Amino acid sequence: MATILFVTSNFLPPDSYNGVAITLVSLARALSRRGHDLTVLAAGHGAASRHRDRAGVEICLFPTTDEILRSLHANADALRVWHVGGQFPHPSLFKRRRMLSYIYVHALGLGNENAVVAVNGRLGGRVSYLANSGFTQRRLHAAFDLATPIVPIFTVPEDYWVDSARRHVLFVNPSRAKGGARVLAMARALPHIPFQIREGWGHEDIVIRDFRAAADALPNVTCLPATDDMRACYHEAAVVLAPSLVEETWGRIVSEAQVSGIPALVSDRGALPETVAAGGVVMAADAPLADWCAALARMWDDRAYYDRLAAAARAAAMVPARAPVLAPRFLITSHSYVSVMSPYLLQPVASASEPALRRKRASKQPNVEACQRACASLPECRFGTFISGGKL
Repeated sequence: MATILFVTSNFLPPDSYNGVAITLVSLARALSRRGHDLTVLAAGHGAASRHRDRAGVEICLFPTTDEILRSLHANADALRVWHVGGQFPHPSLFKRRRMLSYIYVHALGLGNENAVVAVNGRLGGRVSYLANSGFTQRRLHAAFDLATPIVPIFTVPEDYWVDSARRHVLFVNPSRAKGGARVLAMARALPHIPFQIREGWGHEDIVIRDFRAAADALPNVTCLPATDDMRACYHEAAVVLAPSLVEETWGRIVSEAQVSGIPALVSDRGALPETVAAGGVVMAADAPLADWCAALARMWDDRAYYDRLAAAARAAAMVPARAPVLAPRFLITSHSYVSVMSPYLLQPVASASEPALRRKRASKQPNVEACQRACASLPECRFGTFISGGKL
């Protein structure tokens, strides 16, 4: 029986390459390599199936959420971390009392957060929450008065590092929500700048067809199919574009590109400014097209300015307080708690309900000495244990 269960109602690669799926799989593999017994429960096509991936992680796929929940409850003694990139989990997740579950929030505004948080509150706050960014943390606190420590998204640097030839501007996932129309308008206005556009996964054919037709009419635009090898995207990228119109809870493509010192031009929506930090330029999403073009043209044409941004991007990827590219540490200290040990874990927002929850669990504190001994084997870590969103 697994000690840790990662659970999601999302599909995993190769059926989906969205940010939640990639973060979940990357973190699961890293934990497995450290010796943790971990199983992933996720959505799948066809009949339920079970296999081990190339890193040895057990993957269980189910055609319905009900089947995921049944498997979840069959592993009642495991620590359960539900990765939310779609609907929050069903309130029945909270019925078991022998363990503590975590909801790791990667996305908001998807329909059933209010009901889940309300049910959890009536049951004594049995489930705790983790946020993937400061933006997500602030939204959860404002909406629900939740204390949510931040566990930054997880990436493996060697999966993304390239010595880029810096020959074009890269835009990935050409949907309307991601700012696809703006990118085409910028390409028309800046014919001296080559653009490479990588299609995303899961779009309806008509969306891809319309966008490709518009892109094909521009001589400085190359439109390529989706790929599961992001290094192929970055190996000639000079700038990453993320002019999103929606509130992103993190800009994963920005973090991946920063590993190689590739700066980004992003909108001010959601956590994108937090993601890019000094390693790029932030523009108002509704700023005039001329302003966006001027910002990109300066990044492309002014070599000294570009070099400063590239150096800042590389440095931003390595800043401990916000670096998903290093390693958040999950350590099991009992069947009931998870320690998130990381120099990159930020302080949680205070919550009025936190003292009561901590008193309730005062008799169930984890084995602190065991945590400290484990942490001692990780020289870059400092010790920190978070329970119910509060630091002990």
